[in-house]
Amino acid sequence: MNLPGPQVGSVIRFSFLWRHEADQGRDEGTKDRPAAIVATFLQGKTGKQKVLVLPITRTPPTDLSIAIEIPPRTQRALGLGPDRCWVICNQTNRFTWPGHDIRSAPTNRGNSWIYGMLPRGLYLDITRLFAQLARSGRAKILDRD
Repeated sequence: MNLPGPQVGSVIRFSFLWRHEADQGRDEGTKDRPAAIVATFLQGKTGKQKVLVLPITRTPPTDLSIAIEIPPRTQRALGLGPDRCWVICNQTNRFTWPGHDIRSAPTNRGNSWIYGMLPRGLYLDITRLFAQLARSGRAKILDRD
């Protein structure tokens, strides 16, 4: 897949691997889902582009301190449907861009791998919570390479 470089704040379609799935020996997620790109960086020696994504789910989180709800207006703009959605900020996948786990996302703008961009304020709220959870040891990064 030939994609432009990753952009923080983008919501992409991704085969997100949850920690419990990895613990069961899986190396690919059971479901393709929207995921928010929260960080990109160049890996030291290789110079490869690395990306961190957080999953978006319709399942209400049991612990609201690890999630941020996406406002209905933003959900509609991204084409995520009418059901409530949350960004889960304590689990992330890290992979080399573009990665084989990026999928085509059916959107109202045709068939693409990207749903759209998060509003800046929401993106900042998400990254702040992720950073807070990471500093406290509550965020788990799963390396997908």
